[in-house]
Amino acid sequence: MQIPLARQKALDDAFSLYIRLKYTGDNNYGVCCTCGRVKHFYELDCGHFQPRRHYPTRWDEMNCHIQCHYCNRRMKGRMFEFGQYIDRVYGRDTSDRLYTKSRKGQSPSKSDVEEMITYYRAEVRKLKKTKHAS
Repeated sequence: MQIPLARQKALDDAFSLYIRLKYTGDNNYGVCCTCGRVKHFYELDCGHFQPRRHYPTRWDEMNCHIQCHYCNRRMKGRMFEFGQYIDRVYGRDTSDRLYTKSRKGQSPSKSDVEEMITYYRAEVRKLKKTKHAS
C-alpha cells in the first residue's frame, strides 16, 4: 500500500515534532539518546533506530527518540548505541523485536495514517501549551 506523499509528510512532521517535544523538559532542552549532549528541541532530530524506509516502525514511538543532529545525520544514527538505549529503556531484546517488526510488520493503512496525523497534531498542541514552545 502506497501512502500519498503529502499525507506521509504531514504525519512525519507532526510525529517528529511530537517526539522532540515529548522527550524535552519544560525548558525545551533534551538529552540525545546516543551521546548524551543536551540541546534545545530545535537542535534535535526525531532519530529512528530502524530506518524510516521501514514503514512498520517509521511512526513507532519505541523506535524513535531525540538525537542531536551530529549523531543522527553525521554518524548515521549510531545504531549500536541507539539499540543499547532502547534495550535499557524498554527492556532486553526490544531492539531485536523492533528490527523484526521493521521487516515483517504491517504498514499502516491510509485510514491509520489519517488517524495518526490527527492524534499527533493534537498531542503537539497539548505539549506546546504545557512547555510554552512555539
